[in-house]
Amino acid sequence: KGIVAVLSGYPAQPTTSIVKLPAKAARLPMLSKTFKTAGYNTAFYYGGELEFANMKAYLMSGAFDKYVTVNDFSGTELNSKWGAHDGVIMQKLMREIAVAKQPFFYTWLTLSSHEPFETPLQTVITGNDDASKFLNSLHYTDGVLYGFVQECKKQPWWNNTVLLIVADHGHRMPATGKKIDDFKIPLLMLGGRVKAGVIDKTGSQTDLAATLLSRTGISASEFTWSKNLTDSMAKPSAY
Repeated sequence: KGIVAVLSGYPAQPTTSIVKLPAKAARLPMLSKTFKTAGYNTAFYYGGELEFANMKAYLMSGAFDKYVTVNDFSGTELNSKWGAHDGVIMQKLMREIAVAKQPFFYTWLTLSSHEPFETPLQTVITGNDDASKFLNSLHYTDGVLYGFVQECKKQPWWNNTVLLIVADHGHRMPATGKKIDDFKIPLLMLGGRVKAGVIDKTGSQTDLAATLLSRTGISASEFTWSKNLTDSMAKPSAY
């Protein structure tokens, strides 16, 4: 549900997901198709199996130029239950994005913070309970993302780039004592095309498409449910 909201600006359904209905999902707009039409090079990176949760059928309709999956790694690189940990993917992505033909739109779906919350590095947040293991997995992925951002900053294209980091959903752990807070997620907008500041509006993943496209001058009209979070007149919503 989260990946469809991010890439297609399409709201989640309560009891199912549109990716389980390929005939319908194929008719959704997708950022990769929009950027490809505008002349961008596109790629999708994920360290696991694209077949998981029927993602492959949905993503193939996005016409990415390249898909990097578990099948592109072997041996010690496959160091996670799900395939390759985020650190392995980051190294490959950084090597390839550093020499990518511009302009480009690259997407990376992380996996290390998924159950069973294992990491390839020494435990930092100790504890055998699920909440501690979950937080430790987040600590690992946060470190990988930090390293990725630092490497991106060294690239000549950084000043002309928008880098978005967003969660696909909230989590029941650690319990906040207030259910609505369990489902709050971050959206970080980085890069030279982003002005410093804080967006204090309540939005959701569906608003990423219009917000990103507003940085590029490409129309977001086909993303019906998406609102530009940086537009003072926009009225996004979330539930």
